[in-house]
Amino acid sequence: MFSRVLIAEWMKARRGLILGLALVGPLISAGMASGGPDVHPEWSPWLASYFFAVSSYASLWLPLISGVIAAVLCRTEHAGGGWKQLLALPVSRSHVYGAKYLLLILAVALMQLLFGAAVLLSGWIAGHPGPIPWDTYLKTTAAGWVAMLPLTALQLWAAWRWRNFGAAIAVNAVFTVPSILVANSATLGPWYPWSQPFLAMIPSGQTWFSVSPATFYVVILAGFVLFFGGGWARFVSRDWH
Repeated sequence: MFSRVLIAEWMKARRGLILGLALVGPLISAGMASGGPDVHPEWSPWLASYFFAVSSYASLWLPLISGVIAAVLCRTEHAGGGWKQLLALPVSRSHVYGAKYLLLILAVALMQLLFGAAVLLSGWIAGHPGPIPWDTYLKTTAAGWVAMLPLTALQLWAAWRWRNFGAAIAVNAVFTVPSILVANSATLGPWYPWSQPFLAMIPSGQTWFSVSPATFYVVILAGFVLFFGGGWARFVSRDWH
């Protein structure tokens, strides 16, 4: 049954728009990566370009675009009493909520893959010398995806809770903009959902916060349980009539 709900949600999700959105951030950030070696000449060109691209992508484009995708996933149901119509069908509310979240986090995974590919392509075009730091690329892009788990859960909660499509996007933007400043705080950065993807994706040895990696990921997983569990509980218990 869940697979049917997932397919139905994908068909409704304006997949062309979602795929287009997933391309925006990686392409813009990879285009900016060419300035990395000039800013950090002491690093290898590949690592400098990657760090430069991550600075804009993980702190701005990734959380912004994931919030837009979350709003798109709920936009159809907000129009014309769509939630009542959907939940009047013989489908599990948990399946509906889980399918929407799975599509959102898969879209984020696609963004991560596209970002890595775009940075590599940018480096090849620029003719960066030396070996590609595959270990850094793979570990940090995977870590960035994990760090998005609590934030996407929170974004989906906001997206279904607020009928106004623009309101969910605007609130997400308000919290995204200061993320790079909050990330500089050893006290607040590791606990701020919009800063966590950036802190997870910066190369090893460049982190400046004092929380250990183990504690950092415990915070992320705890945030995911809190935000996904809270959003799911409110969704399945809400009176939609």
